Amino acid sequence: MTELKMIVTDSNNKSVEQLLKNERDFKDIQIQIEIDNYIHNYINFFNKENFKNNTKVKSIEMYYMDTLIRKIVTNENDENKL
Repeated sequence: MTELKMIVTDSNNKSVEQLLKNERDFKDIQIQIEIDNYIHNYINFFNKENFKNNTKVKSIEMYYMDTLIRKIVTNENDENKL
């Protein structure tokens, strides 16, 4: 089992931390694909749901065992670019 910590910061500089669990071992290549898909879907859903408030994902950091494994910073000037 793999546990990941994800920190999402929005365009208002508000952050939320989530703990994600997956049955796969971190070394399993499939979990890497699942992580990337999860982040992509999370950003799309968040931006769609918060469009009315003019709030978007600013960044996502994901940690495994206190080691940064993903860092995504969005370009606020280009809505479609990650």
